[in-house]
Amino acid sequence: MGKVAFFFLPRAARESLRSKLYGVAGSSDYLNVHNPILKATFLKAIREDIANAARSVTTPTLLIWGARDITTPLSEGKRLQKLISGSKLEVIEGAGHFVYQERPKEVADLIQRFPLS
Repeated sequence: MGKVAFFFLPRAARESLRSKLYGVAGSSDYLNVHNPILKATFLKAIREDIANAARSVTTPTLLIWGARDITTPLSEGKRLQKLISGSKLEVIEGAGHFVYQERPKEVADLIQRFPLS
């Protein structure tokens, strides 16, 4: 019943509610708190510092971020861009964490235009 009511909300209200819920849970896959494997994976992922790995990247790297990503904020994208030598950060205004689902055409266009050399 609650799920049906959710779909009758205006899209903006649904997205706002979903963003807040995902912000608390981390991602929809982790909403099942009774699954110890997902919970352990989630906790490991959010605690891992990838700075050293990022510094070691030597291939052309395109980072695409949603400006409204509250799960992995834009500040993390900016941090990665500084750590990955020669990387490029593209920010899609109005998009959230699942930018590739929310704005697939814009993401595809950015990837196609990205120079690999």
